[in-house]
Amino acid sequence: MLFELREYTVVPGRLPTLIARFNDHTLGLFDKHGFDVRFPR
Repeated sequence: MLFELREYTVVPGRLPTLIARFNDHTLGLFDKHGFDVRFPR
């Protein structure tokens, strides 16, 4: 099994934009290509 951990540094004030991009675009691409995305709790 392969794991990848990414950490992002966000410009102050831009976090809502990054979250929207992941929710509206990136997670859909991950799902389309079979990535199993699990968020830490």
